[in-house]
This record gives sequence, C-alpha cells and structure tokens, in this order.
Amino acid sequence: MDPANVDRRRGLLVGISDASLKVRSMVIAGVTGKIDQKILSTTLQGESTRLIKAPAQWRTESHGHFTASFDLFVISGELQINGINVKPYTLLRVDRDSLVFEFSCVTPITALLCAEGPLKFELGDPETDKKIIIGNTFVDDNDPKSNTLSSYCLSKVNSPRQFWIQRWGSDTDIHVSDWQSRTTSEECFVLRGAIDVGTSVNGNEQRFIYDVGGYYSLPPKVSKQSSEIRSKGPTLTVHICPVNSQLIESATG
Repeated sequence: MDPANVDRRRGLLVGISDASLKVRSMVIAGVTGKIDQKILSTTLQGESTRLIKAPAQWRTESHGHFTASFDLFVISGELQINGINVKPYTLLRVDRDSLVFEFSCVTPITALLCAEGPLKFELGDPETDKKIIIGNTFVDDNDPKSNTLSSYCLSKVNSPRQFWIQRWGSDTDIHVSDWQSRTTSEECFVLRGAIDVGTSVNGNEQRFIYDVGGYYSLPPKVSKQSSEIRSKGPTLTVHICPVNSQLIESATG
C-alpha cells in the first residue's frame, strides 16, 4: 500500500516503513533546490506528513511568505530561518502569514514536514505578520544505562498541534502501555530503537513492529497498546496530535 494514495482520515495507516516508500522529488515554487520526499500520510486535499531530505542549497532568495502553514521537525542537520538556527530534534512552526526573509539549510537536513496545504513561496509581505515559532529542543543523551520513561513536549503553548518525543527507557527495561485511544487523530514516527504496537477496531486486533523510520497514523478513538523492544540505548518516538487531543483509557483492546 502506498500511503500517498490513501486518505488518512478514513482509516488506519499502520505498519508503514519509510524504507518501503517511494522516493519522490519535490520542488517548492519560490524555493531554490530540489528535495527528496517520502509521503507518510495525506488527506488527498493538501494536508500531508512527509519525510524529507533537503540539500544545503535549499533556500529562499528573497523575503516573502509560504502559501500554507507547516510544522517542520528537524531530525538531522541544521537550517536557518530569519537569523535563527534550528538544530536537530527541534520543532519549527511557520504560518502562511509569517514573513520570511531568510530560509536556508546550513547543512543537509532530514526532517518531518507537516503541511496544511500545497506549499509555494510567494514574494512580498503577507496580509498580516504572524510570528514564526521555534519550539523546544530535545537533548538526546543516548545513555544506555538510563531507564527513564518520559515524554518531552516540543510544541509551544500557542501551537495548533502537539509534538512530543517519547523516551522509552533502556536495554534492561521494557515498558508496556495500557490500552488507550485518543479523542483525535495521532501520528507516530520512530527515531531510534523499535516499538511493538497493537491496534484494535471493533475487536479486530493488529500488531506491527516499528523500527527506525516506522510510522503509523490513527483516526480518533482507535485503541492502541505500545511496548518497547529491547535495544541498545533508549528508544525514541515522535508523536503528533491536534492541540485539543486527550487520552481515553480502556480496560481492553
């Protein structure tokens, strides 16, 4: 199944691995350079989540604004926007009405790009100037002896989406969550290690192992259970939900 051809709002997208996805070239009008992209999910109406790889020459040439709002989570490499450097494991939020006078890759980057519509870069000032939001940065110590199970919020309080990193533990501890669902959709991408995730819809259960580059997208109220798989060092996953998302506990799947 190619998730580029599936409306993620209408069902589960589970068992996705970026290694199995087609690499597509992407050019954003008004931005110099071509990037490689893998479409992880889409609504087929402009909204999408993509894994992108951009070269150092990917940049804007003049001041302007993008035609759609987007979040960019940097996995590796570094980019610069309006004089601010955005480093790995940092979230960037750019509104369609944000004035951008500089956008460039300092080094080649790998990132998750979550766009709310088709992206173009138009020259000139936007109708209003909304602030560009630089989110929090997760500092990865990769300590194999640490068994801390924790979540780290990447989003600022005024962001429309929640992004957080789940740090699962170490090679000596396996953490298993209870069955739970969310009031909204949820996306997950594996940054390091591996997790085993089960989903249950009307009593029909599926389980998949997600290694690095693994991805799922769940619609609201789908029960899931996650467990860490033993690995060298803590497993890391990044999760994405609308800002009003809430957990719903359930006794069984």
